[in-house]
Amino acid sequence: MLFLSGGGLDSVAYIILEHKNIDTVMSVDYGQVGFSEEVEATKNICKKYGLNHIIEYTSIISEYNRGRDVSLFTGNIEDDAYVNGRNLALIMLALKYDKDIMLGFTNPGYKPFPDADEEFVALADEMIKRVFRGEGSVIAPYINTLRTDVFKEAYKLDNELFDISMTCWTPKNGKECGECKHCKLKKQQKELVISQLKEEKFII
Repeated sequence: MLFLSGGGLDSVAYIILEHKNIDTVMSVDYGQVGFSEEVEATKNICKKYGLNHIIEYTSIISEYNRGRDVSLFTGNIEDDAYVNGRNLALIMLALKYDKDIMLGFTNPGYKPFPDADEEFVALADEMIKRVFRGEGSVIAPYINTLRTDVFKEAYKLDNELFDISMTCWTPKNGKECGECKHCKLKKQQKELVISQLKEEKFII
């Protein structure tokens, strides 16, 4: 099973929870500004769990988005952060290495991008099975699980979850900026997870 990783909280939580079912983790540079930081985070988590890590580059996602520089998103609320064709292109690239692909999708509590919901996963899975005569799969085991619950279960297994992930659109000097939308959301999620685990007496 190949896992497509972005190095963020969702990806790292998936690796912690599913590493026994994952053979290879793939990072893809498609022009995103924080790729070097994302790939470093993925490299570290793969080393920790003894997973094979491969890095790919593609220009096709930028070509799908002509007129929109995918490296310019700032993470501000007004940004249109949807990148046309991204997840489909990543799946197609992953097929170079494995026909069984895992995506790090969770339930954020709102309607996600059109290529990050349950319908997309089902369609992608059907497509792979059709073109490979019943072989292959596209899965996202926690797509219906609330994101905070996924983080909580991952944190119980590895309390470095929030430290070793890279969730930032505008990293500075190799570190999260702390100011973009994703950094602020990560801080909120960490506070919520810690609070809930204290209530459950998992953390004293």
